[in-house]
Amino acid sequence: MDEKKCSGWDWGALLLRLAIGSIFICHGYQKWFEWGMDAVTDTFGKMGVPFPSISAYAAATTEFLGGILLLVGFNTRMAAALLSIVMAVAIITAHAPSFDKPYLGFIGQGGFEFPLALLAGCLALALNGGGDCSADAKLAK
Repeated sequence: MDEKKCSGWDWGALLLRLAIGSIFICHGYQKWFEWGMDAVTDTFGKMGVPFPSISAYAAATTEFLGGILLLVGFNTRMAAALLSIVMAVAIITAHAPSFDKPYLGFIGQGGFEFPLALLAGCLALALNGGGDCSADAKLAK
């Protein structure tokens, strides 16, 4: 039996999936179980997010379930693409007021360097997949 071992992108994708998946699970959990959806909806409304109630539930669910999918590497491309959308919207809405600050709002309170890094990682996974160390690869065999 010739089983391909993980190497190169595969190990990098694994590390990226574990880190980003864990972060999204925590953020989705926080929205659902710590803050509560009423508070998230209220916050989204104050930031001008369209359809704040629907958007709050969509973001929290995508973060939590998408994070789990990334962690195990199942439907990696789809989960990463959906999480990319969540991060792009977060940058445009929640972090837009910081754009006029020094360093173009990258750093400091309200800066968007963190969601930008998550967006870039998710785009890499959406474009390249979860690698051979993922459930996707194991199920494809």
